[in-house]
Amino acid sequence: GDLLLFAAVGLAALGYAMAGKLSRDMDGVDVIAWQIVGFAPIAFIAVALTWQGLQPPEASLRHWLALGYIALFSQFIGFWFWNRALAVGGIARVGQVQLMQTFFSFAIAAAVLGETITIEMLGFGLIVAATVWGARKARVAT
Repeated sequence: GDLLLFAAVGLAALGYAMAGKLSRDMDGVDVIAWQIVGFAPIAFIAVALTWQGLQPPEASLRHWLALGYIALFSQFIGFWFWNRALAVGGIARVGQVQLMQTFFSFAIAAAVLGETITIEMLGFGLIVAATVWGARKARVAT
């Protein structure tokens, strides 16, 4: 499982960088649409190989609409704009902004879900922020 997770992270990073590079030549919506088309056969095969008589989840209309919202807005439309930002601002520079998402996730989880923010969470967030800061300071002139 650990090796599969490691491979997934590596492939996600590769796809992320490739999407940013492709967005320099293509519209962001085209990039994300082609990613979906390209990945669909792999996803269908993976589902077919792992499907073991599972029943579709029982969910209300509200739950299905929430899933549709996430798929459409958070993924499709969000990546449309994100890919464009990567193309315009540079993959490495704009990608560092996403590392700060940790703090926003902590704050929203506390405000909306009533989650407790622990010292470990803040420590991890500060390590991420220090890494981003250090990377910005260690720029190599081209």
